[in-house]
This record gives sequence, C-alpha cells and structure tokens, in this order.
Amino acid sequence: MIIGNIYTLAEKMINLVLILIIGIILYIFLTEKKHREEKKEEKREEKREEKREKKYSYPNFQDEEDEEYDEYEYYSSEYYLQTHLPIHEVMYNKGRYGEYMVSLDLQEYKDYGTKLLFNCYLPKGNDKTTEVDIIMITLNGIFVFESKNYRGWIFGNEKQETWMQTLPAGNKIHKEKFYNPIMQNKTHIKALQKLIGYKYPIYSVIVFSNESELQNIKTSDQMTKVINFEYLNLTMNNLLKQKPNSLTQENLTSIYDKLYPYTQVPEEIRQKHAEYVLEKKMKI
Repeated sequence: MIIGNIYTLAEKMINLVLILIIGIILYIFLTEKKHREEKKEEKREEKREEKREKKYSYPNFQDEEDEEYDEYEYYSSEYYLQTHLPIHEVMYNKGRYGEYMVSLDLQEYKDYGTKLLFNCYLPKGNDKTTEVDIIMITLNGIFVFESKNYRGWIFGNEKQETWMQTLPAGNKIHKEKFYNPIMQNKTHIKALQKLIGYKYPIYSVIVFSNESELQNIKTSDQMTKVINFEYLNLTMNNLLKQKPNSLTQENLTSIYDKLYPYTQVPEEIRQKHAEYVLEKKMKI
C-alpha cells in the first residue's frame, strides 16, 4: 500500500512538473509573440515617421546614391507595377508624386488583406471617363482617395464649386482656383457605384500635402475627410473601425477583379481624358 501511495504521489509530481513545463513554454511563446508584434509596430511607426519627414512634396536627390535608392524603392513598389510609369514621370510631376507618396503610406494595410488600385479610368457616360487616384478595398469598406500635392493656404467648403490656393509671390499673393475636391471625389464614387453597386460603404478621403495649410475646412459627412498627409494613418485607423466586416473576402476579390482592367486602359483613353480635364480647367 505504501508503494502504491508512492507511485500515486510520483505520478502527481510528474503531472505537476509537466503542467509547469507547459506553462513555461506557453509563457515564453506568448512573450516572444508580443515582443515580435511590438517590434513590427515599431518598424511601422519608423516608416510612418520617415514618410512624414519627406513632407509629401518634390523629392530632392542629393547625390547619385540617393537617386539609385529611390529608383530601387520605386521600381519595386506596387504603384509602379500597376501603373508602369517611369520614375521621372512620377518624381518630378507633383500630382503623380503625391499619389505615389499616399500609396506608400497605405502599404501597411496590405498586411490585413486589403487591395489597392491606382489611376482607375472609370466610365461616367457620354463617352467620358473619370480618373480615380487610388482605391483601397478592405473588409471594412472601400476608400476612394484624391491626392492634392499643393502648397500654400487652401480655402473652401464642401458646397463651393471652386476652392482657392494662395501662394506668396514676392511682395504679392498669387491666387489659383481649382475644382472642389469633395465634389470631384463624389463624381468618382458615383461612377464606382455604377460598377459595383450601392450596398458597400465607400469613404472619400482627400489628402493635401503637408506643405499646404487647410483653412478651417470642415465636412458634414462622417464618411468624407479632408486632411493633410501627416494625418493619413490616424484618419484611416479611425475610419476602418466605423463599419467592420462590411465586405466578405469574396466581395473584396470580386470588386478588385472587376475594377483592375480600368487601371490598364489604352493610351488613347488616357489621352482623351487628359484633354477633357484640361478643357474643364480652362473653364474654372
């Protein structure tokens, strides 16, 4: 009987030791996982900070080594792989460069299964197209971005058809009118909805350069945001919480597959659109 008790006690001791070992292994695993997540978040924050420091404006290649690095980063980017635009058509074109900088900031959301589309030429009727800078499709909604790489003071509100950019020009002030980007993005969203339907939440995000100062520009619609580039990640993180799981993975893939061909339109359509935009600007 004593031997039996010893065996029972030994068995309990072994089980206790096994539980203790499993607990230690689990603790180490969870601690390592938490540490990896913290390191990953630190790297993301470092990348965000680097992008903020670039100030979303024209790049300055200080020397050949810097230019080679930028070329490597650009030609390996999703933006290039989809648009096929040569680097100098992007780096020294303020509009394209603005789009590219926004696209880099949005790359971190790729970890969550999102898909990005650049320069979508969507049909809007009467044999005309509307060009959407960036569309981001997520499980929590669809985001339509209009990039404005402007400098100076920006004046306007959501109801005014034209907004005003003011820039110092020596002892004078230079003023330049441009079409209301909120209305512009509404046109984009309307064309998008004609293709994919009206059941998905679509957010409108207008992103101005950090070198512009938005003069008390407010929106009444919570799904429309007008921001400086430095607030892009904060804005996106907030918007992504509004309507979680609005799309299924099947919805996401289907919408992407349907829209992708509109990013690969022939040069003839691109040229025709550029002429239409120029004609419209002349009327402002």
